[in-house]
Amino acid sequence: MRMKYTAPIIAVAGLTAVLSAQNATPDWPQWRGPNRDGTLASFTEPRAWPESLIRQWKVEVGTGYATPIIVGNRVYAFTRQGVNEVMRALDAGSGKVVWETSYPAPFELNSAAARHGPGPKSTPTFDHGRLFTLGMSGIVTAFDAAGW
Repeated sequence: MRMKYTAPIIAVAGLTAVLSAQNATPDWPQWRGPNRDGTLASFTEPRAWPESLIRQWKVEVGTGYATPIIVGNRVYAFTRQGVNEVMRALDAGSGKVVWETSYPAPFELNSAAARHGPGPKSTPTFDHGRLFTLGMSGIVTAFDAAGW
């Protein structure tokens, strides 16, 4: 069964477009945002909401439930492609891959969790120029966000 989870990336692209229209680039460096509460204090509601959003870009990233994060002009996505876990940096304006790295992360999915898919499920966290991930096999990894 091949699963695709592009909705989070499309949502981030839409959020990026709305925030860019306000000339703001607030960071969303971890799960549920800067304060882990799902809110953005610097957001000012537009006078009128558009009838519809125009997709700026779309990227196939692989499977998983990890939420993408935004720091500066980068969108970071942590996903699975086959037996590999993949950490990828995308340009927020274009969706083009800036860098990516992957590593083998085989594991045996517990039958009780099979309907939840092979992950990863943990959103990356950004701090002081580094990205931190927790993979499906329980490995914590730190990446230099500047590139590989």
